[in-house]
Amino acid sequence: MADLKISQLSSATALAGTEVVPVVQGGTTKKATIDQILSPAAGKGIDFSANGGDVLKDYDEGTWTPTISGLVNITAVTVSKATFTKIGRQVTIQATGTMAVTAGATLSSFNMTIPENQGDLSDPAVGIAQFDYTGVGACTDLTGSTGNEIYVFFPANQVSGSGTRYFNVSMTYNAAS
Repeated sequence: MADLKISQLSSATALAGTEVVPVVQGGTTKKATIDQILSPAAGKGIDFSANGGDVLKDYDEGTWTPTISGLVNITAVTVSKATFTKIGRQVTIQATGTMAVTAGATLSSFNMTIPENQGDLSDPAVGIAQFDYTGVGACTDLTGSTGNEIYVFFPANQVSGSGTRYFNVSMTYNAAS
């Protein structure tokens, strides 16, 4: 093969990992498989710095089933969606659902479990809560002894009468690891 620029080469099909490619190691050209090249990098994260100090070691996203407690005159809680994204130690959660409210209910707060325990309980975490698409509240301070709950609160008298009420909670905090 004549000396060609990479841009002049034809495109390859998907690699299986067993292909042998040339690599330069310690100033000497050697052969290695794609799997051999990628294997040492597994579990080490992505290095964003020139000096190797800023490594992203954890990324996760998914759903969880929160437990809601501390409700009065609420007969049922349905969480329709609870998602999280974890990048490094930073966790962003969002949960939406409904509450069946009985007559005379007054809701000003509730507790909700979170998917990843908070690391430093003195590190404040604050988010926003919306109730019935109009009332805006907040979520803060992880109240569980191990940092596994958030405290969601609304302005006074957000719930009145009876029927189905909607909620949406969004928050970002730092996980333990």
